[in-house]
Amino acid sequence: MALPDFQTALVRVGSGVLYSTILFAAGTTLSNVQATFFAYGQGAQATGYAAGTTSTYCETNLRGNGGQIPGQLAFVADGISVTYSNFSARAPVSSSDLHNIMDNGTVLRWNYLDTDTIVIAPLASIPAGAGMMGVAGTNGAIPSELSMGPGSFKFPRPVQINPLQTFGIIIQFPLTAAAPVVSTGMRVTLYGTYKTAVAAG
Repeated sequence: MALPDFQTALVRVGSGVLYSTILFAAGTTLSNVQATFFAYGQGAQATGYAAGTTSTYCETNLRGNGGQIPGQLAFVADGISVTYSNFSARAPVSSSDLHNIMDNGTVLRWNYLDTDTIVIAPLASIPAGAGMMGVAGTNGAIPSELSMGPGSFKFPRPVQINPLQTFGIIIQFPLTAAAPVVSTGMRVTLYGTYKTAVAAG
């Protein structure tokens, strides 16, 4: 059955999020490396995790094929956030690792429709909301899951991901990026609205 035309059909909407996680293991080479978020869905191999690790809601809520929204749905993204956690132990994220990821020239890039690009560089331009927390040397009592607050970067204009459209958000590390001291999980979350098209008439 053909998908409804989202421009002419009636549309039901509901707010939601899409998220994807990548694990950068301790000692992994990051110099000039790039990795893609939303490259896998639930049930597939999770990026950066041990071979055979099947992704669940812990890693992503993308249920379609890797890099696709399921049929009959569209997602209109209007903001993005980035969070980090220490996968080695319940300890603060290394401050040097955060420097590698956030302020060392690391670029987050979303190419869509083959004609337009959103670039965020450095990642520190995404506001942390409550400020940097849980960084080694500042307050070891704060859990690493709160290493970055809930702030988000609002896109200049909403970006619609259509049903079955392949997409991905790329992180590009600079030549000067050092290997992470501890295994660090990085999650990208898109905030927006789900749309379900209903044929008019």
